[in-house]
Amino acid sequence: MRKVQEFEARAGWPNRGTRSAAAAALLAFLAAYGGGSGSGTTDAAATASPAAAGPTNAAAAAARFLTQATYGPTSAEITRLSTMTYAGWIDEQFAKPQALHKDYLNQASGDAAAMNSQVSQDNFFN
Repeated sequence: MRKVQEFEARAGWPNRGTRSAAAAALLAFLAAYGGGSGSGTTDAAATASPAAAGPTNAAAAAARFLTQATYGPTSAEITRLSTMTYAGWIDEQFAKPQALHKDYLNQASGDAAAMNSQVSQDNFFN
């Protein structure tokens, strides 16, 4: 520990107490002023439908939302979301049954055993 303190002193770093005070001040500032992303979204925007963006922008708004919320939108999903609210779509997602990665690995392990092989790290990444 002493070597770390000596290195920090030689490097011109402030001592730990000063850094802790600075960190506390930063946290207090962020708590007072929000510290948000500045996106300006409101509860109304979060629950609005893509159609609220206007008839010509509904598909673009739905595609943007789905790009942020999924691994990529499909044309069918964009069209479907254009007729519902974002909150309704999110509620629908939470109502779906869980898909556990363990179930996939159990299946992959059984398939590998049938071929006299083993599960590899690729199966974990999939």
